[in-house]
Amino acid sequence: MNFESETFTEALKLMRTEHQVTSPYHKNNSKQANQFHKTLEECLSAYLKETRRYVANRLRTNEFEQKQKYDRTNRIKIRDFGDDVLIRQILSKNKYKKAGLFNDRSIL
Repeated sequence: MNFESETFTEALKLMRTEHQVTSPYHKNNSKQANQFHKTLEECLSAYLKETRRYVANRLRTNEFEQKQKYDRTNRIKIRDFGDDVLIRQILSKNKYKKAGLFNDRSIL
């Protein structure tokens, strides 16, 4: 297939010249194009790293904000009826353990 215009073909005939068509572009053929691609790749890489960092920070912030919101809206009662008695028993057993009155094998 010939994609040249008729005018261009006629001009070539009048000037008695031959039109040279170059081969299609290949990345490895041109040093200037290689350098451009390398520079472009570095710029995009830096941009993507920054974007990833921003997204990661934003996700952490969102998770923290959601946890705080959940904690504010869902108040949990710390102690139920009778918990004070259990806490006192546990604390008193720990006192005896620290004093060495019970060995490790005894059941408290």
